[in-house]
This record gives sequence, C-alpha cells and structure tokens, in this order.
Amino acid sequence: MRYTIGIDVGKERHHATCLDERGRRCFAMEVSASAAGMVRLIDRIATTCGPSNMLLIGMEATGHYYENLFAYLSEHFQKDRAALVLLNPLTTAAYAKSELIQAKTDAVDSRLIALYLLRHQPAASPPTERIRIELRRLTRARQSLVEERVVLVNRLHAAVDLAFPELPTILGSLSTHSASALLAAYPTADRIAHAPVQRIRARLRGPLGPK
Repeated sequence: MRYTIGIDVGKERHHATCLDERGRRCFAMEVSASAAGMVRLIDRIATTCGPSNMLLIGMEATGHYYENLFAYLSEHFQKDRAALVLLNPLTTAAYAKSELIQAKTDAVDSRLIALYLLRHQPAASPPTERIRIELRRLTRARQSLVEERVVLVNRLHAAVDLAFPELPTILGSLSTHSASALLAAYPTADRIAHAPVQRIRARLRGPLGPK
C-alpha cells in the first residue's frame, strides 16, 4: 500500500492530510509547530500507515516555517521507506487551478498537496536539502548582521560629523578597531583636546589598535 501525506505548514500550526493509493482520506489532523506536534504527527503516521508501506510526504517550500519540520521528518525517516518532497508553491498553485480548486484553507491545501503527490509522484528532494536549508539560514543571518552593521556605522558617522568633523580626516575610517577604541575613551573633540598625547597614542596602539 502506498500513502501520500500533504502538509500545509504554518507559523504556529501545521495541517496534514493522508491519502491512500486510491485517493481515500486516511486521516486529517492539525498539530502544533513544536517538538510535541512533530511527535504527534509521526505517531499518527506510524499508526495509520504502518512500517511496511511506502510513504511520500510533501510540503511547500515557503518562508522558513517548513525548515524545522522538513529537517525533523528527514532525520526520522532517513532509514525508512519514505520520501520527502519540497514543492514549489507555484507548482501547487497551478495544480489547484487545473483542478478548479478555489477554496483556501489549511485543510484544503494539505489535501491538495497530498493529491498532487498521489497523481504526479514527484522525485524526493535530495538528502543534501537539509544542509542547503541550514546554509541558507546562516547566509540570511550573516546578511542581516552586515546590514545592521552598515546602519550603525552610518549613525556613527552622522554623530561624529556633528561633534568632531575632523576625526575621519585624521583616522581615515571610523570602522576600525583603533577608531572605536579612541571614541570609547574620548567621545568628544573637547575630551581628546585635553587628553595627554601619550594616552591617545597608547589607545591607538593598544590591543584594539594597530600594531
């Protein structure tokens, strides 16, 4: 017996629909987007489908809410006869249009995905998909930090332009460790003007400054 399971992924809850090879619904359930919810889903799949049947499980690759679920299912079923498929949302939208399905609910969407899997039998996503997901998450995190750094540096330049416009000409760049160390110790032109030259040199050549 073959089973297809479509999962409509959400931020807080996922909806899953299981069909047998004749298109009959075996179960439809909603679970929380948590470890407990994933365990409930796995238990229901095991109870309904059994260990000796072929499973094709699919979900749409939208946003980032699917990533934990996909990784969890991939790890759980890596030694079982189950295939996981990440679907392009445009593909499922086109399929819904071809089937004249206009309703848009979690239950309808999960059944639509299960039907698509049943009738088209798409190839499973490669095992490296999880690694790609992790790399994409790290790339997004890095990009966010880079953008945040640019914003903070721009704010620093704006503040220095008002309080000490000569400083960028003297230091060349406010993004260096030495500039940060100097401003941390002497945040205004007046403070620097009254500071001993030896201390300023020590600050610029210290652990955070150039060697």
